[in-house]
Amino acid sequence: MKAKALGKTGNLPEASRIYEELCLNSSPNSEIYIEAKAHLSISQVQRELYQEGIPNLKRSLRLIESFLESVTNLGSKAKFLELKTDILSNFAYDKMNLGNFE
Repeated sequence: MKAKALGKTGNLPEASRIYEELCLNSSPNSEIYIEAKAHLSISQVQRELYQEGIPNLKRSLRLIESFLESVTNLGSKAKFLELKTDILSNFAYDKMNLGNFE
């Protein structure tokens, strides 16, 4: 995915734009939407757009958990488990930045 490459090279605004476009043009229950929404939320937190990013992280986590309950393809399951780990890491990153260690 082009957006992933952009995000890894530090071009988070352009990556976010592509993820937003994917979300707008995909069915909310599709793998593409769920993956794009998750990456969008991660890039928002990395860009310190917490008011958008944190709620999107929470939505993405719910979407991924629901998807994981229904998917049988092991490749898809592994991909989304890794994405879930990334989301949880970003929650921890946010907590550390805010000094909120509950």
